[in-house]
Amino acid sequence: MTHRIIELRQYTLHPRRRDELIELFDREFVETQEATGITVIGQFRDLDAPDRFVWLRSFPDMESRRESLAAFYGGPVWKEYRDAANATMIDSNDVLLLRPVDGLPGFPDPTETTPERPGPALPHAASANEEPARPITATNHLGEPTTLTDDERDRLQNATDHPDQHATLTSNGHEHLQNATNHPDQHATLTSNERDHLQNATNHLGQHTTVADNELERLITATIHLGQHATFADDERGRLVTAAGFGYSRTEYAENTFPALPVRTGEHAFVSFTRHAGPLVPIPGVRTQRLRLTPTPRSRLR
Repeated sequence: MTHRIIELRQYTLHPRRRDELIELFDREFVETQEATGITVIGQFRDLDAPDRFVWLRSFPDMESRRESLAAFYGGPVWKEYRDAANATMIDSNDVLLLRPVDGLPGFPDPTETTPERPGPALPHAASANEEPARPITATNHLGEPTTLTDDERDRLQNATDHPDQHATLTSNGHEHLQNATNHPDQHATLTSNERDHLQNATNHLGQHTTVADNELERLITATIHLGQHATFADDERGRLVTAAGFGYSRTEYAENTFPALPVRTGEHAFVSFTRHAGPLVPIPGVRTQRLRLTPTPRSRLR
């Protein structure tokens, strides 16, 4: 099946509710959407935003999109679980409506990627065959860098140097983290304030830390370029296309055929995915968002 109409959906969730939504989504919302003609391309955790859930789905065309969405959201499964799903969300309207860019690699054919789908997922923290997401330092290209104190930098460096440990900080955090480093069988515990503090440091530290090989193999990077014009110039597009890229898509300008689910309008997006993201090349007049994603246990794209 060819992906002709694609939705890239970014949800902002209530704090610490992402695993709850993922468990529900993986269990209830994959096959039930596909039964209506929707292809669920993949669903992901955003490594740099602990309360963001990202997923993609596709449709043959805009009319089938309308029919499939009406069937799913009017069907019994969504009616049974919508309150539980919506309770995890702050905002679900950050949606780009896209179509493939002709002549460039698209997404893998869904029949060729994961022919045997895994069974119902366990909650993420209890998944026996999946390693927990490890602290990975992000460079934020859209905001201002945050200055870290020497103590914060030391704590974060200790945590990233020992990715196999769930080292966490309490009020006497340095000693607690050092104890976790020296005794890998023990797990310290973060208070909510300390977790936010460490996450803030992780999001804004202007350097890359070491990531385990198996984590890199699972990492998928989505890059969203927002330009000033509906068509990117040839020289701009040449700088946005890489040999390792796939899933190249651009804004679909057709009218939203299912207005109950809003999509972003008035923007000109060029989106790509890669497993080995290189440095961003700035282009005048083009705003860029980069999402570093790891697949959920039941994501087809991984």
